Amino acid sequence: MQTLTTAHDFKALQTTSVLCKSAGVTRGQLRLYEDAGLIAPQSRTEAGYRQYGGDTLDRLKAIRHLKGLGFTLAEIALLLSERDQGALDASAIQRLAGAVVAKIDE
Repeated sequence: MQTLTTAHDFKALQTTSVLCKSAGVTRGQLRLYEDAGLIAPQSRTEAGYRQYGGDTLDRLKAIRHLKGLGFTLAEIALLLSERDQGALDASAIQRLAGAVVAKIDE
C-alpha cells in the first residue's frame, strides 16, 4: 500500500518529471518499467502524483545500462529481483550474459 507524504518527506522524493530528466528516460519508458515491475513509486501526493525514492534513479541507470548491453526487460527483472533479495548467483548471471552475447552474435 502506498502512503501519502508529508512536506518533509517530499524533499527526499523525486517527481516523475525530475526523475525522467535525471535518468534520461521518457515518461513512457518510466511507465513501461513500472508495468514490468522494475520500479515502483514510493508514494503518491494527495493529488495522486507519483513520487520516487532516491534509489530509483540508480535503478533506472542500471536498467538503461543493461538494456544497452542487450538484456530484455524480463532478464533485467530477474537480475534486479536477485539483487533485491541479496542473492546474486554468479553462474546464473554468466549464463544469462552468455545468452545475450549469443543473441548479439546472431
